[in-house]
Amino acid sequence: MKRSAQFLFAQSLFLAVLLGAVAHAQFPSQIQHVVIVNVPPGKGEPAHEHADVRFFMATQTPQEARPENAAAALRWLSLTEAYDATSEPNLRETLTRMQRLLAP
Repeated sequence: MKRSAQFLFAQSLFLAVLLGAVAHAQFPSQIQHVVIVNVPPGKGEPAHEHADVRFFMATQTPQEARPENAAAALRWLSLTEAYDATSEPNLRETLTRMQRLLAP
């Protein structure tokens, strides 16, 4: 594993532990989706791009999840509700990938 991939994996595991997330039997423990997204200028930063590296995990303690800050909306949604809550094609693609893994 390359150094940058090792860091990404270690950081993801750290966040997963903080959230009480665990690997789910139906979710392979690998990157599920990588998307480069445009970030508008704000908070003193110019417009830029960043990479979203998406893994799928599950938690036994969803009530313990906390938003990243006080203004962040955090709620649990079904896949259908999540799909309907966004018009972003890249997020809808991620949800579609998850749905395929959960299909019987």
